[in-house]
Amino acid sequence: MIKKILVTVVVLFGFVASLCIAGNCAEIVVKRLDSCTGQTFDRIGNNEAPSDKTFLVAGIEVTNSGYDSFNVDPSLFGVDRNNILYRNSYVTYSLRDIGFQPLDSVTVRAGGSIRGYIAFEIPRGSNENNIEYVGRGDRYIRYECA
Repeated sequence: MIKKILVTVVVLFGFVASLCIAGNCAEIVVKRLDSCTGQTFDRIGNNEAPSDKTFLVAGIEVTNSGYDSFNVDPSLFGVDRNNILYRNSYVTYSLRDIGFQPLDSVTVRAGGSIRGYIAFEIPRGSNENNIEYVGRGDRYIRYECA
């Protein structure tokens, strides 16, 4: 049986770091289901992207490993492009029109997970599309590509 050990280390200059050793420390895992690339569309349902933008559709799975609960909602995610954070687009709710299940607004309890898709309206021409959780900041979040 592996026990959970959380070690807090005071690093030079007063920084504090927490390490999870051999373990099962509480964390939220946000896993991209699209090799961290997503798909772009000029039109989703009846919605057309402006000429200088495109709709990025990204699939994610959110797993709660150890916290009592974790709120998930498409509005709590953004895409970082060139140090500008673009929040989810209203077209997320039209994703069924092109065959994608939108991410539901739910509370994920310990041990649970949910998956779905989010749409973002982003500038054309960049390959960077790192998804970030922009909700509550008191949880350890680990990002993965599938």
